[in-house]
Amino acid sequence: MSRSKNRRFWLVSVLAAVGGIAIAIGEERGIIQGNFVLKVLGFLGAVYFLAGAVIIPYFKLRMLQGGFRLYTPSVTFDIRWECVTEISVFKEDGALEWLIKTTQSDSVFICDDEYLYRNRLRKGAIAHLNGFSDALLQVAVESPSDGAWTCFKVP
Repeated sequence: MSRSKNRRFWLVSVLAAVGGIAIAIGEERGIIQGNFVLKVLGFLGAVYFLAGAVIIPYFKLRMLQGGFRLYTPSVTFDIRWECVTEISVFKEDGALEWLIKTTQSDSVFICDDEYLYRNRLRKGAIAHLNGFSDALLQVAVESPSDGAWTCFKVP
C-alpha cells in the first residue's frame, strides 16, 4: 500500500474514532441527538464510498483508453498511446524509471515510486500497444540488480 493510502487510512480512522467519542459525549450531555447525527454520517459515508469506489476509478480508467497525462512542476504532458514509439525501463539503485519516447515529444521520464503508476501504465500499454512485453517489465520489476530493458519498440 502506498504512503498516501496509509496516511489517508490513518486519518479516516482517527477522525472516525474522534467523531464517535464526540457523538457519545454530546448525546450524554443532551447537546445532540445521536440518531440524527448517525444518519447524517451514514449519508456522508455513502457519498464518500461512491466517490472512492466508483467515480474516481472511472475517471482514472477513462484516462487509460486514449492515453495518459503526466504533471511535472513546469510542464504537463498529454501522451497518446498511438504516438508512443518506445518504452524502456531502467533500474538504478533499486529505483525503477520508465523512459517513454513518443512522436509528440522527445521523451518522458517517469519515476516509478508507486505501484499505482506501474499498474496503470502497464494496463494501458498492454491494452493499446501491440508487442508490449509485460513479461520483460516483470523481470525488470523483480530484478535485484540494476539494468535496462526495452519493453516496446516500433519496428
